[in-house]
Amino acid sequence: MIGVIVWSSAVKRKAVIWCEDQGPLAYLHGLDNVLGGDEWPVTGAMVALDPKSATSCAMPSTSAFSMKRR
Repeated sequence: MIGVIVWSSAVKRKAVIWCEDQGPLAYLHGLDNVLGGDEWPVTGAMVALDPKSATSCAMPSTSAFSMKRR
């Protein structure tokens, strides 16, 4: 699933993601959940969410979504 980072804090290692299904926002926390690099995604970045790590963007929780940059 594709998403866009709408808020990001590299210091706190947290981000809020709008998902293409237009459901509730998804949440990302921790660099361990970012695939393909050591850089934290910035606001406006397009990302791909790994469906194996998250049941749905429409079901956000406090657990993080694994993602990779597009």
